[in-house]
Amino acid sequence: MQMQRWVLALAAGVLAVGLSATAGANEVVEYCQTSIGKDPAAKTFPDVPKFCGCIGEKVAAADRSLTVTVMKASDEARAKGGRLDPATLPPEQAKALEGLRGVVQGCMQLVMTPAPAPAPTPVPAPAAKVTGIAAWSQLIGNTVAGKIDGKDYAEFYLADGTVKTMEDSVLTTGKWSVEGDQVCFVYPKEDKACFAVEVAGDDVTFTEKSGTGIRLKILKGNPRNL
Repeated sequence: MQMQRWVLALAAGVLAVGLSATAGANEVVEYCQTSIGKDPAAKTFPDVPKFCGCIGEKVAAADRSLTVTVMKASDEARAKGGRLDPATLPPEQAKALEGLRGVVQGCMQLVMTPAPAPAPTPVPAPAAKVTGIAAWSQLIGNTVAGKIDGKDYAEFYLADGTVKTMEDSVLTTGKWSVEGDQVCFVYPKEDKACFAVEVAGDDVTFTEKSGTGIRLKILKGNPRNL
């Protein structure tokens, strides 16, 4: 059985939060830890600091010296194969022994009670997808950015139908227009290209008629100064 020393003699078993700073100057805590540490059974005890801290917290400061005296007497009785009898003690020690037995029992119950399992981390719901004109309206006045063919790419869409495109360090100005449920772009010396648009959270996907898609991040405003 665990706690073969005074813990069993006292009938073995409430840790106050933030006790560690107090425990260092608490003689009950110090003797408890020393006593249990001498017992090989302490290796299987769930939490010695918590248990001793609980006892030290529950014993009033004015009673600590007397309590340590009783704990030592209990250890001595245990070493002789017996159990400390309150009837053999002076009245104040007998009272301290009975009080300590109740404290030990309560602290043991606290230590042996498993900690509650942490609440599971909620899985965030996937961002709602918006398509067509509703999706495009979320991009006007904002920037999309990412990598295309290994190059840094960004586009800023102005409300007047202008699009500013930066590919690496090359800035190009074009025009955008809405045609049906698609948005189309025209740049100097290039053919018109139209895309279906889908927005999910801060991601936007442009999909060509062929099914090829490009995914970029949405940035509020014009952070790239395009």
